[in-house]
Amino acid sequence: MTDIEETKIKIKEAALKRFGAFGFGKTTMAEIGRDCDMSAANLYRFYANKKDIAAAIAKDHFAKEHELNRAIVQRTDITAAEKIREFTYQSIELSSEFVKGHKELFETLEFICNEQKDLLKIHIEQKISVMTEILAEGNRTGLFDVQDVVGTADALLKALIFFDYPAFSANCDKATSHEQADKVVDLLLSGLYKR
Repeated sequence: MTDIEETKIKIKEAALKRFGAFGFGKTTMAEIGRDCDMSAANLYRFYANKKDIAAAIAKDHFAKEHELNRAIVQRTDITAAEKIREFTYQSIELSSEFVKGHKELFETLEFICNEQKDLLKIHIEQKISVMTEILAEGNRTGLFDVQDVVGTADALLKALIFFDYPAFSANCDKATSHEQADKVVDLLLSGLYKR
């Protein structure tokens, strides 16, 4: 890892802590710079503004999620139905992990949703791609009978969006979250199974 990459990681970590503690709107570049033991002028060499830092944090989070989702698709020890369940559990875990200890992070998430729509669109497309692969596998193995795998993948993700929502995971313990997810996933799977 280069010095530049290490510095960018340090900046993102400091910004995430500050966004989580004080909110996106109340955080300044000068404060992030101080937290990194650098001047604001030096900080601007790496990021043009705090919006760029927030976008970089989101990209990292989305990349991690996509990598973990791909790992679920590649598993050979579970069925396509179990992959959908694992995908949902993972969404809960990642959302919970992201906001854990960051009570003011929701403002940053709102910014990303409102002002980084291209980034969010790519993330959603990646999730649809993963779910499409899971559904196609279910069709190949005779478990599912899904005519439109892409459209159904999109619909499934919309039905499961609640479990991606950090406020849900921040307010529920793991057992309760998984229990509620199981009920929704069981309902969705009942419509996918081959009759």
